[in-house]
Amino acid sequence: MAFIEEKICERDYRTLGLECGAEPEKVKQAYRELAKRWHPDRFQQQTPLECHRAEEKFKEITAAYRRISKTWKDRESVGAETRKARETPRPTAPPRKEPVSRKPAARRPSPAGADIGLRQFLGIRFKHMPPSWHSKSAAVVAALAVLAAALIMLPFPDWFDLDDSPPSRTVQPQDSHRLVTRPPGEPSPRSDPVPEPPPSPGPAPDGTSDGTYYTLGSTQAEVLRIQGAPSRTQGQTWVYGLADIQFKDGRLWRYNNFDGSLKIRLTPTTSTEGDPPAFFTLGSTQNDVLLVQGTPTQIGANKWHYGFSEIRFKDGRVEEYNNFFGNLKIRLVPSESPNPTAKKGYFTIGSSRDEVLSLQGTPTVIQGNTWYYQSSYITFRDGRVQFAISLDGNLFFLPSEETTEKSDSHG
Repeated sequence: MAFIEEKICERDYRTLGLECGAEPEKVKQAYRELAKRWHPDRFQQQTPLECHRAEEKFKEITAAYRRISKTWKDRESVGAETRKARETPRPTAPPRKEPVSRKPAARRPSPAGADIGLRQFLGIRFKHMPPSWHSKSAAVVAALAVLAAALIMLPFPDWFDLDDSPPSRTVQPQDSHRLVTRPPGEPSPRSDPVPEPPPSPGPAPDGTSDGTYYTLGSTQAEVLRIQGAPSRTQGQTWVYGLADIQFKDGRLWRYNNFDGSLKIRLTPTTSTEGDPPAFFTLGSTQNDVLLVQGTPTQIGANKWHYGFSEIRFKDGRVEEYNNFFGNLKIRLVPSESPNPTAKKGYFTIGSSRDEVLSLQGTPTVIQGNTWYYQSSYITFRDGRVQFAISLDGNLFFLPSEETTEKSDSHG
């Protein structure tokens, strides 16, 4: 266990730019700042190499924060017990009365010498008592002492309580709401009350077969029945650990299943006979993508994520994508065949997209008019190559002047 703590201190705290054992609030603040700085969405317009670097950095930061936050659970439970013990009021004894100093009485011989110590302790003087009473004084004093001891041992009545503080009250939540707590390590924004899930499973939600999952358009009641109560809520967003669900007009609209904990599934509205297609391409519909890729990890505005890969739609059809990690089953094929450029073994300024595809194959990333092959990229204008940069040396591209010299040499 000591090795794990040391490993976390040396690697994870350093990843967040903090010293080992930093306070949770500093860890949360550092994670929020770094996650915002290195989120892959901020690097969509950069080169694929920079996008890849940002994604790796974001994964490293997230993993470090998750490992550190796991160590807070035991510490918070121990700290809560310690604070409870400290905050528990201790009973205070009443102020002690100082005995009134008085001049001790002179000793006199007495036939009842056995009880003289008790008489002096109780402050009883027998100066004016007849000598015949002295023999009976010991029994009387002893009886009084026993009675006083019995009174002391009796419990104090309620009206004798020395604590003037008002009695504590336990505030119960309203019956129509449930108090939602958040797990250790999570931030604490304003949390709205969440209705209780239905007591019985009930019928399966619309669009599901057995009620074990939900989908886009499911109601809040359906999500509660299948997923359970969220860790916290904020407006129309429900948070489950590192995943979240967004509602619009009471229906599931968007989601982010970052850690795979959501029981959500998207099924195609139409299916093909026989085996599903092996790939999708530019212009494919969302239903085509579902047939090939299955349920996305995250759905946003016109954007689907599969892990760190991304597909962008326009009017419901694939327009752009980022397949840097190679987990998208996408393929682009030339629309014209045969192609004279393929025989040459290169493309140049003015070549068409089909000519590039016949030599280079499917791009790694397509953003607007730019095609990326790993870190190398090609920019098109009106469907023709405008310029190309082969950073990785993997493009079959020749500038115009080199193609001229090559043609002359062959001529």
